[in-house]
Amino acid sequence: MADLLKDAYNQTYLERLAQQVKLAYPDFANDAFIDAVFDSEWESKELKARNHHIAQQLRIFINLDYSASLTVIESIAPHFTSYQGMFVPAFVELFGLDSLINSTKSLAYITEFTSAEFAIRPFIVRYPEQMHTILLDWTNSPNEHLRRLASEGARPRLPWAMALPDFKKIQVIYGQY
Repeated sequence: MADLLKDAYNQTYLERLAQQVKLAYPDFANDAFIDAVFDSEWESKELKARNHHIAQQLRIFINLDYSASLTVIESIAPHFTSYQGMFVPAFVELFGLDSLINSTKSLAYITEFTSAEFAIRPFIVRYPEQMHTILLDWTNSPNEHLRRLASEGARPRLPWAMALPDFKKIQVIYGQY
């Protein structure tokens, strides 16, 4: 039987994550962080829940305001790529909704390393006009990852993602494409 994607977050992976965070934030409590991640509910969590749980524990153990925490998160982003790195944009999704500019700039950077398509959606829902402008700007970027974030992040029916009700309405008005 193939390994489950969620099992990529094992002891070795979390130790590597803790070491990278410690390089950017010397006060980081590696062992306490790892113990908090591997709590009594860890085994029952699926992939996306594990991503969110790791992000939540990072927020607890990086004892800085959101803006300063983003500096730490961005510094570790290049080391955690593909689906395993999706806890990085999840951090922005979960804790940055009140900071549109800082968060969207951060997601624009993070998407170079891992998909931020799920993380951008709460911002689209909360700030539809501002996000329309930002997404439109991103579609003209020379950066393919940023263009992908704009197009995939705004898909009305992205599988496993939060719905975008306003975009579904537009799709109904103009038909399927």
